[in-house]
Parts: sequence; C-alpha cells; structure tokens
Amino acid sequence: EKCQRYSCDGALIGRAALGNPWSFEKMSFPRRRESTPSRRLPVMLRHARYFDKVRGDTRFVAFRKHIGWYVKGFDRSKEKRLELMTVRSLKDLENSVMNIS
Repeated sequence: EKCQRYSCDGALIGRAALGNPWSFEKMSFPRRRESTPSRRLPVMLRHARYFDKVRGDTRFVAFRKHIGWYVKGFDRSKEKRLELMTVRSLKDLENSVMNIS
C-alpha cells in the first residue's frame, strides 16, 4: 500500500524489527501499538526456546544480543539488560525473567 501511494519499489524495516516482531503487524501508519514488557517478555522466551532447540545450549550466549533488543525502551531497561545479559542458558533466562515480571 505504501509503495503504491508513494511510487516506490520497496521499503526496508531494518532495525525496527529487532526485538520487535510487532513491526510486521498490519496497522495504519503512523499508529503503533505499544510493546509492553508483558507483551515482549513471553515472545522473547518463545524465541529463546526456539533458539535453544535449534542452536543448543552451548551456543545460547549468542542469544544475548536479542535480549537487549527485547528490553530496549522499558523503564529500568538498563538494569534489566545488565541482569539478563549474564545468562548462559535458557534456564538462566527463564529464571531471570520470572524475577523481573
């Protein structure tokens, strides 16, 4: 719709989608639904479980970059990121999220 309206060939979402899969929801521009911790954290855990299933526990540390994106912009997000960025496994992440919620 936007490409037709503005006569462009395509559009890029880029970093807007990192930690924010709701970027793909069909909504009228510029209205955006607020992504609250209660909405983002369960999705982050689902993503983490899939990551763990595919990549395995030995590679879980690589998931930390996604954690930062999921908590970006929340109140006290710095503190949350610091706590969550120490996780080494899916179990660590699940326990940390339970302490935050």
